[in-house]
Amino acid sequence: MHSPQVWQPIFQGLSPAEREVWYTEQWDSWRWRWLFRAFFSRFTLGHLGTDPEFLRYGDQSLADHLLGRTRYALTTLDPAQNPYLQWIVLGGYDTVLPYALRPENFDAIRQNLDRLTWHTTSLEDFLSQNDRPINRFNLSNVFEYMSESHFQRVLETLHHHAAPEAQMAWWNRLSDRTCSPTSSPWQPLADLSAQIHQGDPVFFYKRFVVVRADSGRVCQRAGG
Repeated sequence: MHSPQVWQPIFQGLSPAEREVWYTEQWDSWRWRWLFRAFFSRFTLGHLGTDPEFLRYGDQSLADHLLGRTRYALTTLDPAQNPYLQWIVLGGYDTVLPYALRPENFDAIRQNLDRLTWHTTSLEDFLSQNDRPINRFNLSNVFEYMSESHFQRVLETLHHHAAPEAQMAWWNRLSDRTCSPTSSPWQPLADLSAQIHQGDPVFFYKRFVVVRADSGRVCQRAGG
């Protein structure tokens, strides 16, 4: 939709005000919005290989959600400091590398490779085979593909396998999967969640959730 002459300035460290002017006057054309909405429609994605079940539990328009989040990434966040946006636009990295590829982190990562183990299995099956308390959970957006009742059951299982004061994090894209501070054994860390989400370079999610295990509560399943 746009030539390199249009999008290259955004990676040169513009101020927030300059990025807003750039987006409004050079990027946000009707052709851009039309093509974006056409590509990210449920119909198009379903025919391009995305399983329609992945969008089953979201009521919001995926295209509208991503269009808003893309504007946020191009204006509020600094593209010159966002390696993930650079990979999407450029097919590589220009002014910044992701954390794992930065030279100063190479030795620490290499020295700890023996601490990594890989399991190709479902989350529930992995937990059923694990007999050690888990201190940290990074669950990406796995709850996006679960019904609310399934989500509540998995929260209960996760809490059963969690160490005291364990922390867990995940993203929401379209489906709202959060914990109630009054009925869940996982207590939301709302301020921390909002702070991380506000500057999150992985910009295409609508919410980042961080919770802490509350050892004094039991999980109440949805509807009961």
